[in-house]
Amino acid sequence: MPIEIIIQPSSRHRHHYDAYLGSAHLCTSRIPFFDGARVLLSEGHDPNTPLTMRHQGSALVSLRSTIGSAAKLTVIENGRDGPILGVYEPYPLKERRRAEKLSSRRIVSEHEGSLTSGNGASLGA
Repeated sequence: MPIEIIIQPSSRHRHHYDAYLGSAHLCTSRIPFFDGARVLLSEGHDPNTPLTMRHQGSALVSLRSTIGSAAKLTVIENGRDGPILGVYEPYPLKERRRAEKLSSRRIVSEHEGSLTSGNGASLGA
């Protein structure tokens, strides 16, 4: 039996959709079908399970695939070609930069704390 994702425009994020599996919120995304498939796959659903998506209040199925096939895809947009389907690649560089940013904040915070905590640290001779 296929799994059906129901989407509706997000009230919190412009140009995003809230995706639901029954009454459970699955994700909020610009591409809820593909991101929803990745969530389902990460939760242990069989990649061969048929997956459909429709808009809340509509009987028309907007997209149809299997969980595994949909999880491998994303939408790529550029000014020349418009939206096209492409192979999904996680953003390791983006995640690494986020981790580095958090790490550098922690170092700055610890350093600033040592200067203001009265522990004898000083600048200069």
